[in-house]
Amino acid sequence: MIIGFLAEYLFRKTSIPDILILIVLGYLIGPVLYIVEPSDLTPATQVIATLALVVILFDGGLNLDLSRILRSAHRAVLLVSLGIGISMAATAAFAYYLLEWGLPNSLLLGAIVSGTSPSIVMPLISRARVTDEISSVLSLESALNGALVIIIALVVLDIMSTGTAQNRLAVAGKAIAMEFSLDALVGVLAGILAVGNLRV
Repeated sequence: MIIGFLAEYLFRKTSIPDILILIVLGYLIGPVLYIVEPSDLTPATQVIATLALVVILFDGGLNLDLSRILRSAHRAVLLVSLGIGISMAATAAFAYYLLEWGLPNSLLLGAIVSGTSPSIVMPLISRARVTDEISSVLSLESALNGALVIIIALVVLDIMSTGTAQNRLAVAGKAIAMEFSLDALVGVLAGILAVGNLRV
């Protein structure tokens, strides 16, 4: 926690993103100097990462205005679609034609590297001097991007394990529709419960 506060202080003074400072320090105390054994932290990594992402998204959501989000939603969706589409296509083409990977593996790599992490984007937006509209677009784009690339990666993995060449498009479309429907339902119900508790 102390290192985190110091990294944020350095960010304000030098404009060097604190996430980069933390990554470098983590690399030094782990694989380089072996002050901490990385394998000892492996069992808790998923829990810590999930908790950190939840806190970051919650904090970012508190600073968003619903009316601004609705006005800028179409721009965020367009930015997400173009960003993921172009990044995924370029990465998949590189892996397929130059590295000679199979198409499913190439698509999986494209899905993995085409995401913009909310854990990096949202803290930077909160400290950057940008207009409210730009902040809303980038925050919404980052949240949608993070969720969409995970869904695409899971769909590709599901196709690789169960789908056949003849029904891959149908399987992909069905899986994406089911994932988005379930996620949207859970999100709406959680929002209703949260608003209800706040009013009480």
